[in-house]
Amino acid sequence: MLSQSLAFLLFGGALVTCSSTDKFDTQPNFDVALVDVVPTVPTFENLAIRKTGEVLVTSVASSLLYQISPNASYLPVPVAGIPNFTGILGIAELQTDLFYVVSSNLTGTACSNAVWEIDLRNSTVTPSGDASHHAKASLIKEFCTARQLNGLTTLSTNDTSNLLISDSANGTVYKLNVKTGDYNIVLEEPEFDPLDTGISVGINGIHVYDEALYFTSLDQGLFARIPISLETGCATGAVEVLATNITYGDDFTISPQGSHAWIATNGPNEIVEVDIANKTQRIAASSPFLGSASSVAFGYWQSERILYVTGGLAVGVSSNNTRGHLAAVRLD
Repeated sequence: MLSQSLAFLLFGGALVTCSSTDKFDTQPNFDVALVDVVPTVPTFENLAIRKTGEVLVTSVASSLLYQISPNASYLPVPVAGIPNFTGILGIAELQTDLFYVVSSNLTGTACSNAVWEIDLRNSTVTPSGDASHHAKASLIKEFCTARQLNGLTTLSTNDTSNLLISDSANGTVYKLNVKTGDYNIVLEEPEFDPLDTGISVGINGIHVYDEALYFTSLDQGLFARIPISLETGCATGAVEVLATNITYGDDFTISPQGSHAWIATNGPNEIVEVDIANKTQRIAASSPFLGSASSVAFGYWQSERILYVTGGLAVGVSSNNTRGHLAAVRLD
Protein backbone atom coordinates (compact mmCIF):
# COMPACT_ATOMS: atom_id res chain seq x y z
CA MET A 1 0.00 0.00 0.00
CA LEU A 2 1.03 3.61 -0.46
CA SER A 3 1.83 5.58 2.64
CA GLN A 4 -0.69 8.27 3.48
CA SER A 5 1.79 10.97 2.48
CA LEU A 6 1.92 9.51 -1.03
CA ALA A 7 -1.82 9.18 -1.52
CA PHE A 8 -3.09 11.80 -3.95
CA LEU A 9 -5.96 13.91 -2.67
CA LEU A 10 -8.87 14.49 -4.97
CA PHE A 11 -9.56 18.04 -3.82
CA GLY A 12 -7.27 20.31 -1.88
CA GLY A 13 -3.88 19.40 -0.50
CA ALA A 14 -1.70 17.40 -2.87
CA LEU A 15 -4.05 17.26 -5.80
CA VAL A 16 -2.35 16.09 -8.99
CA THR A 17 -4.14 17.05 -12.20
CA CYS A 18 -3.70 17.09 -15.93
CA SER A 19 -5.94 19.46 -17.86
CA SER A 20 -6.41 21.48 -21.02
CA THR A 21 -7.51 25.08 -21.36
CA ASP A 22 -9.03 24.57 -24.80
CA LYS A 23 -12.74 25.11 -25.42
CA PHE A 24 -15.37 22.44 -24.92
CA ASP A 25 -16.13 21.78 -28.58
CA THR A 26 -12.58 21.41 -29.85
CA GLN A 27 -10.25 19.74 -27.37
CA PRO A 28 -10.38 17.71 -24.15
CA ASN A 29 -11.21 20.22 -21.44
CA PHE A 30 -12.03 18.35 -18.24
CA ASP A 31 -9.51 18.23 -15.39
CA VAL A 32 -8.26 14.78 -14.42
CA ALA A 33 -7.00 13.95 -10.91
CA LEU A 34 -5.38 10.87 -9.45
CA VAL A 35 -7.30 9.73 -6.38
CA ASP A 36 -5.31 6.73 -5.17
CA VAL A 37 -3.14 3.77 -6.20
CA VAL A 38 -2.80 0.16 -5.03
CA PRO A 39 0.75 -0.97 -5.86
CA THR A 40 0.00 -4.66 -5.28
CA VAL A 41 -2.66 -4.80 -8.03
CA PRO A 42 -1.58 -4.11 -11.64
CA THR A 43 -4.90 -2.74 -12.84
CA PHE A 44 -8.48 -2.08 -11.77
CA GLU A 45 -11.44 -3.21 -13.85
CA ASN A 46 -14.80 -1.92 -12.62
CA LEU A 47 -16.31 0.19 -9.88
CA ALA A 48 -19.41 1.14 -7.95
CA ILE A 49 -20.06 4.05 -5.59
CA ARG A 50 -21.53 3.33 -2.16
CA LYS A 51 -24.18 5.62 -0.69
CA THR A 52 -21.43 6.94 1.61
CA GLY A 53 -19.51 8.16 -1.46
CA GLU A 54 -16.76 5.58 -1.03
CA VAL A 55 -15.73 3.71 -4.17
CA LEU A 56 -15.61 -0.06 -4.60
CA VAL A 57 -13.18 -1.30 -7.27
CA THR A 58 -12.61 -4.71 -8.87
CA SER A 59 -9.64 -6.14 -10.73
CA VAL A 60 -9.20 -8.93 -13.27
CA ALA A 61 -5.87 -9.61 -11.57
CA SER A 62 -7.16 -9.92 -8.00
CA SER A 63 -9.92 -11.79 -6.20
CA LEU A 64 -10.20 -8.96 -3.67
CA LEU A 65 -12.80 -6.19 -3.71
CA TYR A 66 -11.18 -2.91 -2.62
CA GLN A 67 -12.75 0.19 -1.12
CA ILE A 68 -11.18 3.59 -1.82
CA SER A 69 -11.85 6.85 -0.03
CA PRO A 70 -12.77 9.59 -2.53
CA ASN A 71 -10.54 12.08 -0.70
CA ALA A 72 -7.82 9.57 0.28
CA SER A 73 -8.68 9.93 3.98
CA TYR A 74 -7.49 6.35 4.44
CA LEU A 75 -5.53 3.89 2.33
CA PRO A 76 -7.38 1.54 -0.06
CA VAL A 77 -8.61 -1.44 1.91
CA PRO A 78 -9.86 -4.87 0.78
CA VAL A 79 -13.39 -5.39 2.09
CA ALA A 80 -14.23 -8.78 0.54
CA GLY A 81 -12.61 -11.70 -1.22
CA ILE A 82 -13.86 -14.26 -3.74
CA PRO A 83 -12.46 -17.77 -3.24
CA ASN A 84 -11.27 -20.00 -6.10
CA PHE A 85 -11.28 -17.24 -8.72
CA THR A 86 -8.42 -15.11 -9.99
CA GLY A 87 -10.30 -11.91 -10.86
CA ILE A 88 -13.46 -9.85 -10.52
CA LEU A 89 -15.13 -7.86 -13.32
CA GLY A 90 -18.60 -6.28 -13.32
CA ILE A 91 -20.26 -4.97 -10.16
CA ALA A 92 -23.82 -3.77 -9.50
CA GLU A 93 -25.91 -2.83 -6.46
CA LEU A 94 -29.45 -4.24 -6.14
CA GLN A 95 -30.18 -2.91 -2.65
CA THR A 96 -28.29 -0.48 -0.44
CA ASP A 97 -24.88 -2.05 0.25
CA LEU A 98 -25.92 -5.36 -1.28
CA PHE A 99 -23.65 -5.75 -4.30
CA TYR A 100 -23.16 -8.43 -6.92
CA VAL A 101 -19.97 -9.14 -8.82
CA VAL A 102 -18.80 -11.25 -11.75
CA SER A 103 -15.88 -13.50 -10.86
CA SER A 104 -13.79 -15.18 -13.54
CA ASN A 105 -10.61 -17.13 -14.11
CA LEU A 106 -10.38 -15.53 -17.60
CA THR A 107 -9.86 -18.91 -19.25
CA GLY A 108 -12.85 -18.97 -21.57
CA THR A 109 -13.56 -22.53 -20.46
CA ALA A 110 -16.67 -24.14 -18.98
CA CYS A 111 -17.55 -23.14 -15.40
CA SER A 112 -14.86 -20.42 -15.24
CA ASN A 113 -17.39 -17.65 -14.54
CA ALA A 114 -19.74 -16.99 -11.65
CA VAL A 115 -21.81 -14.31 -9.92
CA TRP A 116 -21.44 -13.61 -6.20
CA GLU A 117 -23.33 -11.54 -3.65
CA ILE A 118 -21.25 -9.16 -1.51
CA ASP A 119 -23.10 -8.08 1.62
CA LEU A 120 -21.62 -4.79 2.88
CA ARG A 121 -24.59 -3.81 5.01
CA ASN A 122 -22.60 -4.16 8.24
CA SER A 123 -19.23 -3.25 6.82
CA THR A 124 -17.56 0.08 7.58
CA VAL A 125 -14.02 1.40 7.40
CA THR A 126 -12.59 3.24 10.39
CA PRO A 127 -10.76 6.58 10.04
CA SER A 128 -7.50 4.64 10.37
CA GLY A 129 -8.42 2.54 7.33
CA ASP A 130 -9.36 -0.71 9.03
CA ALA A 131 -12.41 -2.63 7.86
CA SER A 132 -14.88 -3.36 10.66
CA HIS A 133 -15.10 -6.85 9.18
CA HIS A 134 -14.85 -8.43 5.76
CA ALA A 135 -18.13 -8.51 3.93
CA LYS A 136 -19.91 -11.81 3.46
CA ALA A 137 -19.39 -13.24 -0.04
CA SER A 138 -21.98 -15.80 -1.19
CA LEU A 139 -21.98 -17.72 -4.46
CA ILE A 140 -25.18 -17.04 -6.40
CA LYS A 141 -24.57 -19.01 -9.58
CA GLU A 142 -21.82 -20.66 -11.58
CA PHE A 143 -22.19 -20.08 -15.32
CA CYS A 144 -20.94 -23.20 -17.08
CA THR A 145 -22.32 -22.14 -20.49
CA ALA A 146 -20.67 -18.71 -20.53
CA ARG A 147 -17.24 -18.09 -22.01
CA GLN A 148 -16.41 -14.65 -20.58
CA LEU A 149 -18.85 -12.82 -18.36
CA ASN A 150 -18.01 -9.14 -18.09
CA GLY A 151 -20.49 -6.27 -17.65
CA LEU A 152 -23.21 -6.32 -15.01
CA THR A 153 -26.27 -4.10 -14.54
CA THR A 154 -29.58 -4.04 -12.72
CA LEU A 155 -32.63 -4.64 -14.89
CA SER A 156 -34.61 -1.71 -13.48
CA THR A 157 -34.49 0.66 -10.52
CA ASN A 158 -37.42 -1.07 -8.80
CA ASP A 159 -36.19 -4.62 -9.38
CA THR A 160 -34.18 -6.10 -6.49
CA SER A 161 -33.98 -9.61 -7.96
CA ASN A 162 -32.73 -9.49 -11.53
CA LEU A 163 -29.43 -8.65 -13.20
CA LEU A 164 -28.27 -8.53 -16.80
CA ILE A 165 -24.78 -9.83 -17.59
CA SER A 166 -22.79 -9.53 -20.80
CA ASP A 167 -20.80 -12.45 -22.20
CA SER A 168 -18.12 -10.70 -24.21
CA ALA A 169 -16.81 -13.84 -25.91
CA ASN A 170 -20.17 -15.28 -26.95
CA GLY A 171 -21.86 -11.95 -27.81
CA THR A 172 -24.87 -12.54 -25.56
CA VAL A 173 -26.63 -11.09 -22.53
CA TYR A 174 -27.91 -13.23 -19.67
CA LYS A 175 -30.68 -12.45 -17.23
CA LEU A 176 -30.05 -13.80 -13.70
CA ASN A 177 -32.50 -13.95 -10.83
CA VAL A 178 -30.24 -13.67 -7.76
CA LYS A 179 -32.89 -15.10 -5.42
CA THR A 180 -33.62 -18.28 -7.37
CA GLY A 181 -30.38 -18.68 -9.34
CA ASP A 182 -32.34 -19.10 -12.58
CA TYR A 183 -30.68 -17.63 -15.66
CA ASN A 184 -31.12 -17.60 -19.41
CA ILE A 185 -29.92 -15.76 -22.50
CA VAL A 186 -32.30 -12.88 -23.26
CA LEU A 187 -30.38 -10.89 -25.88
CA GLU A 188 -28.20 -11.92 -28.82
CA GLU A 189 -27.52 -9.39 -31.57
CA PRO A 190 -24.92 -9.08 -34.38
CA GLU A 191 -23.69 -5.84 -32.77
CA PHE A 192 -22.72 -7.85 -29.67
CA ASP A 193 -20.36 -10.20 -31.49
CA PRO A 194 -16.57 -10.19 -31.15
CA LEU A 195 -14.62 -9.99 -34.41
CA ASP A 196 -12.03 -12.36 -35.81
CA THR A 197 -9.89 -9.29 -36.48
CA GLY A 198 -10.31 -7.96 -32.92
CA ILE A 199 -9.31 -9.19 -29.47
CA SER A 200 -12.32 -11.51 -29.02
CA VAL A 201 -14.26 -9.00 -26.91
CA GLY A 202 -17.68 -8.07 -28.24
CA ILE A 203 -20.35 -6.61 -25.96
CA ASN A 204 -18.59 -5.21 -22.93
CA GLY A 205 -20.07 -2.59 -20.60
CA ILE A 206 -23.86 -2.64 -20.18
CA HIS A 207 -26.27 -0.33 -18.35
CA VAL A 208 -30.05 -0.03 -18.39
CA TYR A 209 -31.52 3.47 -18.61
CA ASP A 210 -35.28 3.94 -18.92
CA GLU A 211 -36.41 1.05 -21.13
CA ALA A 212 -33.21 0.47 -23.09
CA LEU A 213 -30.00 -1.47 -22.61
CA TYR A 214 -27.01 0.69 -23.53
CA PHE A 215 -23.80 -1.14 -24.41
CA THR A 216 -20.33 -0.88 -25.83
CA SER A 217 -19.05 -3.41 -28.35
CA LEU A 218 -15.27 -3.28 -28.02
CA ASP A 219 -14.17 -5.13 -31.17
CA GLN A 220 -16.79 -3.33 -33.27
CA GLY A 221 -16.00 0.11 -31.80
CA LEU A 222 -19.66 0.81 -31.09
CA PHE A 223 -21.75 2.50 -28.46
CA ALA A 224 -25.40 1.65 -28.93
CA ARG A 225 -28.71 0.86 -27.26
CA ILE A 226 -31.55 -1.59 -27.70
CA PRO A 227 -35.06 -1.21 -26.26
CA ILE A 228 -35.94 -3.98 -23.81
CA SER A 229 -38.72 -5.20 -21.56
CA LEU A 230 -37.97 -4.32 -17.95
CA GLU A 231 -39.72 -7.54 -16.91
CA THR A 232 -38.12 -10.11 -19.22
CA GLY A 233 -34.98 -8.31 -20.42
CA CYS A 234 -35.84 -9.31 -23.99
CA ALA A 235 -35.62 -6.90 -26.91
CA THR A 236 -38.66 -4.89 -27.91
CA GLY A 237 -37.01 -3.24 -30.91
CA ALA A 238 -33.85 -2.98 -32.99
CA VAL A 239 -30.34 -1.89 -32.03
CA GLU A 240 -29.70 1.84 -32.46
CA VAL A 241 -26.05 2.81 -32.95
CA LEU A 242 -25.18 6.06 -31.13
CA ALA A 243 -21.43 6.32 -31.80
CA THR A 244 -18.84 4.51 -33.91
CA ASN A 245 -15.07 4.28 -34.30
CA ILE A 246 -14.47 4.17 -30.54
CA THR A 247 -11.03 2.70 -29.91
CA TYR A 248 -11.21 -0.02 -27.25
CA GLY A 249 -14.41 1.28 -25.74
CA ASP A 250 -14.84 -0.48 -22.40
CA ASP A 251 -17.37 0.32 -19.68
CA PHE A 252 -19.23 3.63 -19.40
CA THR A 253 -21.72 5.66 -17.42
CA ILE A 254 -24.79 7.66 -18.39
CA SER A 255 -25.67 11.08 -16.97
CA PRO A 256 -28.62 11.18 -14.54
CA GLN A 257 -30.71 12.97 -17.18
CA GLY A 258 -29.82 10.40 -19.84
CA SER A 259 -28.45 13.05 -22.19
CA HIS A 260 -24.77 12.07 -22.26
CA ALA A 261 -22.59 9.02 -21.85
CA TRP A 262 -18.91 8.86 -20.94
CA ILE A 263 -16.92 5.88 -22.19
CA ALA A 264 -13.58 4.62 -20.90
CA THR A 265 -11.17 3.77 -23.71
CA ASN A 266 -8.81 1.02 -22.63
CA GLY A 267 -5.56 2.10 -24.26
CA PRO A 268 -5.85 5.64 -25.67
CA ASN A 269 -5.88 7.24 -22.18
CA GLU A 270 -9.09 9.06 -23.01
CA ILE A 271 -12.72 9.46 -22.00
CA VAL A 272 -15.12 9.72 -24.94
CA GLU A 273 -18.28 11.74 -24.39
CA VAL A 274 -21.37 10.96 -26.45
CA ASP A 275 -24.28 13.37 -26.90
CA ILE A 276 -26.98 10.70 -27.07
CA ALA A 277 -29.78 12.72 -28.68
CA ASN A 278 -27.56 14.20 -31.39
CA LYS A 279 -25.39 11.09 -31.83
CA THR A 280 -22.20 13.13 -31.70
CA GLN A 281 -19.00 12.31 -29.87
CA ARG A 282 -15.80 13.96 -28.72
CA ILE A 283 -12.77 13.31 -26.53
CA ALA A 284 -13.74 14.94 -23.23
CA ALA A 285 -10.63 14.11 -21.20
CA SER A 286 -7.12 12.91 -22.01
CA SER A 287 -4.47 12.21 -19.39
CA PRO A 288 -1.79 9.74 -18.27
CA PHE A 289 -4.07 9.26 -15.26
CA LEU A 290 -6.54 7.58 -17.64
CA GLY A 291 -4.14 4.76 -18.50
CA SER A 292 -5.88 1.46 -19.29
CA ALA A 293 -9.19 3.18 -18.50
CA SER A 294 -11.73 0.40 -18.11
CA SER A 295 -14.82 1.78 -16.36
CA VAL A 296 -16.54 5.02 -15.42
CA ALA A 297 -19.07 5.92 -12.72
CA PHE A 298 -20.90 9.21 -12.23
CA GLY A 299 -20.80 10.73 -8.76
CA TYR A 300 -20.57 13.92 -6.75
CA TRP A 301 -17.95 15.47 -4.53
CA GLN A 302 -19.61 18.16 -2.45
CA SER A 303 -21.39 20.19 -5.15
CA GLU A 304 -19.23 19.13 -8.08
CA ARG A 305 -20.04 16.45 -10.62
CA ILE A 306 -17.33 13.82 -10.91
CA LEU A 307 -16.52 10.88 -13.15
CA TYR A 308 -14.57 8.19 -11.32
CA VAL A 309 -12.40 6.10 -13.65
CA THR A 310 -10.54 2.85 -13.00
CA GLY A 311 -7.42 1.68 -14.80
CA GLY A 312 -3.72 0.93 -14.58
CA LEU A 313 -1.23 3.75 -13.96
CA ALA A 314 2.06 3.32 -15.82
CA VAL A 315 5.17 3.27 -13.62
CA GLY A 316 8.54 3.90 -15.22
CA VAL A 317 9.22 3.33 -18.90
CA SER A 318 7.78 -0.19 -19.24
CA SER A 319 4.20 -0.34 -20.51
CA ASN A 320 3.78 -3.62 -18.61
CA ASN A 321 4.62 -2.03 -15.27
CA THR A 322 1.33 -0.63 -14.01
CA ARG A 323 -0.50 -0.12 -10.73
CA GLY A 324 -4.22 -0.27 -10.19
CA HIS A 325 -5.55 3.23 -9.70
CA LEU A 326 -8.67 5.35 -9.39
CA ALA A 327 -8.84 8.71 -11.17
CA ALA A 328 -11.45 11.47 -11.10
CA VAL A 329 -12.62 13.71 -13.93
CA ARG A 330 -14.19 17.02 -12.93
CA LEU A 331 -17.21 17.86 -15.05
CA ASP A 332 -17.71 21.31 -13.48
